[in-house]
Amino acid sequence: MTILIGENIKRLRRTKDITQEQLADILGISSAAVSKWERGDTYPDISLLPVLSRFFGISLDELMGCDRQKSEEEINQIITQYHQFRANGNFDKATKLINEAKIMYPEDYKIMIVYMHNLIGGRIASKETLIANERELTKICNTILSSCSTEKLRLEAINIKAKLLHATGDTNGALTLLGDFPNFGQTSGCMSEQLFEYETQESKDWCKRNLYGLADGLAIKLVKHYWFDDTLSENKEQTIECIADKVKKIYEDSNCTVFLVMAHGLYSNLGQRMTAYWRNVESIIRVRKKQFDCAIKIDKLTQSDEILKEAIEKTYAGKRLVEWLVEHLKTTNAKTYEKLRRVPGYIKLIEDNSK
Repeated sequence: MTILIGENIKRLRRTKDITQEQLADILGISSAAVSKWERGDTYPDISLLPVLSRFFGISLDELMGCDRQKSEEEINQIITQYHQFRANGNFDKATKLINEAKIMYPEDYKIMIVYMHNLIGGRIASKETLIANERELTKICNTILSSCSTEKLRLEAINIKAKLLHATGDTNGALTLLGDFPNFGQTSGCMSEQLFEYETQESKDWCKRNLYGLADGLAIKLVKHYWFDDTLSENKEQTIECIADKVKKIYEDSNCTVFLVMAHGLYSNLGQRMTAYWRNVESIIRVRKKQFDCAIKIDKLTQSDEILKEAIEKTYAGKRLVEWLVEHLKTTNAKTYEKLRRVPGYIKLIEDNSK
């Protein structure tokens, strides 16, 4: 995409009959910076884009001189590709992609959010990383909160601002900021479900969507809970695996797919923890085998369960669950996964499920 912001600033400045020096004074920057913009050598800082658009009385799209529909398609493709890279463990490629996207689309709020999450290392950011990037993160968050009208993106910016407050010692301020976030009952899924009468098909479908999301989320939290709380069990790995086995047995006895989704999530997150902490290799392979068994069953069920199919495609980049899992285990570039890929039993597990 060709960005015409420099040409537009030059044209709009002349229309207002002001010099580069006068525009620079208004913006609180050097006239050399304005000159570089107009020559196309550099772009304005993202925090200045809303100021420029308001000053010239035009939208950000007009200021950038871009085809918004085409840009949206490109941006969505970039973000999808970014998440695919990360899901497959290609973190360097993901970082390179989003850094280039930030330069190409400096005005796009979705790119800003993904860029910030990548910069701090994901949802769980270290205090050191947040403080090291405090100035840039604060500037981007303030730009979003002052100019963006999309509530979902605004909440993401508030979330990162809260992380910054906590990292700099103002935990009460962070918690106060996050206090305005909706609880589970106020999520879009629950609100959508409440639109419909209990007996309608729409209500049943939304209930199922919410259950699948809850089952996966509960699995993540349960594994984390047992893994890090030493008061619960000395044999945390065996305990979590036993819980997963029992949840899977509930599915087999009840034929309720929600429990199969939860069992898969438990095996998946347990396998990730065991691999990251380099536990017994045979145990890792055993847990992954159980995960594959659940994944195969889930893929089969998607043939008749459209809601389940929708949930799987949304979570796993449009792929079948087994297909995604094989690719993930084969390509994730973390050192512990690379070690595992030299183990014959692990190699066989992947080969058996690649057929």
